[in-house]
Parts: sequence; C-alpha cells; structure tokens
Amino acid sequence: MMKATARNWIIQANIGLLSEQELIQRADDYISQHDTSPDWMIAIAAKESLRGIEQLDLILTPITDADAVIIAGEMLALLNSDQRDIQQIAAASQQLYRQLDWGSDIFNQFIWISDELALIELGVKSAEGYQDKVIEALNNVICHK
Repeated sequence: MMKATARNWIIQANIGLLSEQELIQRADDYISQHDTSPDWMIAIAAKESLRGIEQLDLILTPITDADAVIIAGEMLALLNSDQRDIQQIAAASQQLYRQLDWGSDIFNQFIWISDELALIELGVKSAEGYQDKVIEALNNVICHK
C-alpha cells in the first residue's frame, strides 16, 4: 500500500505537480512517523536512484491509465484548494499525456487540457470557461471505467 502511495508521489514529481523538495519532505515525514522504513523510502528521502525498483522506477514500470486516474484526482484537489493554478495543472497534464498510451480516452483528456491552454495563450481561443472545462475533463478521467 505504501509503495503505491510512493509511486503516486514520484509520478506527481515527475510531471511537476510536486517539487523535488515536496517529494523528499513526504518521504521524510513517513520515515519520522514509523519505527522502520523500507530501503526505497529512505532512497526517496536521500534523493538516491530508484532504478530497478518495481513500481517506483517509471521506466521499468511506466505510468498507466490507472495511475492517471489517481493523478487526475490529485490535480483536481490541488486546483480546488488553490495549491496549484490552472497553468500548473495544464503543464503537468502535458507531461503526463506524453507518458501515456497514445490515443486512449484518458490520454485525450490530458492532451486536451494542455493543448487548449496553448491555444488560449496564442490568442486563438478565449480563456472564458477554461477552468470549468478542465475540471470537467479531470472528472471525466476520474470517472473513467
């Protein structure tokens, strides 16, 4: 269970939702709250390589649609709590869709979030209603069966 949580943190850091310092802090907090910690949690806290560690090495165990569903929930929570703004969510969406299987429904939601902001920034589209549509797209991912 904790390894799945750590994987979620690593994915968030990989796509820019968490800073490296926030990732390390979460690992440090876990270590300080438990009498024993797995070697991989200590490796996260010490900024050591996770290469070859099942679930935590994102090359060995690539990001899946199931991971993306969890990340969409994190994005929504961060956006709703004003801990991240819409540009940060769009940037993370861009990093995430690049690591998903091309053309899946979930991939399409994240690429839409990213591309739509790019069109807004180019002045091709209006920003009106964009945040609401992003929330809808993230909810579509979360509800994906």
